[in-house]
Amino acid sequence: MKLDWQLLLRDGAVLAVLASIWVMGSLRYNPRLFLRHYPKEIREAAAPLTDAERETSKLVGLPFLALLIGVPIWSTLTFASVYPATSFVDQAAHGFGVSMVFNVVDFLVLDLLWLGVLRPKWAMIPNTEHVTFRFNTADHVRGFIVGTIFAVVTGCIGAAIARVTGGA
Repeated sequence: MKLDWQLLLRDGAVLAVLASIWVMGSLRYNPRLFLRHYPKEIREAAAPLTDAERETSKLVGLPFLALLIGVPIWSTLTFASVYPATSFVDQAAHGFGVSMVFNVVDFLVLDLLWLGVLRPKWAMIPNTEHVTFRFNTADHVRGFIVGTIFAVVTGCIGAAIARVTGGA
């Protein structure tokens, strides 16, 4: 298997930094936008999302999704243009690897360390201070698994585009 680790890690780091800034900035702006990701006790104690918050959540989520898909595909196209003789599997593995850099950072740094251990006050849902916050690691492991599946799909899409376009 042919992998360019320098390119993969560079582009994965770019994705991890940009996506982390987007997530943490959005969380800082309004943690309620992430209400469905909080423990059940917090969700039950919080007021339902307003229509404006639902709309804002979509406006925040779409560029984030574009980032999660776009950077690995762009990197896969770059990889395919630098290494035109690589196989579909090599190209898909590259896109997968770029996506997984963020998935690992999201799980270890953002979820477990930042939200699980450090728990900044600004990331807590307003008016739920009376509820005991129980960090559910299993939920975040499931999220990591979903992120891994997402990375496989994104890598395959990137490789398919590279094959159709000739990697450029």
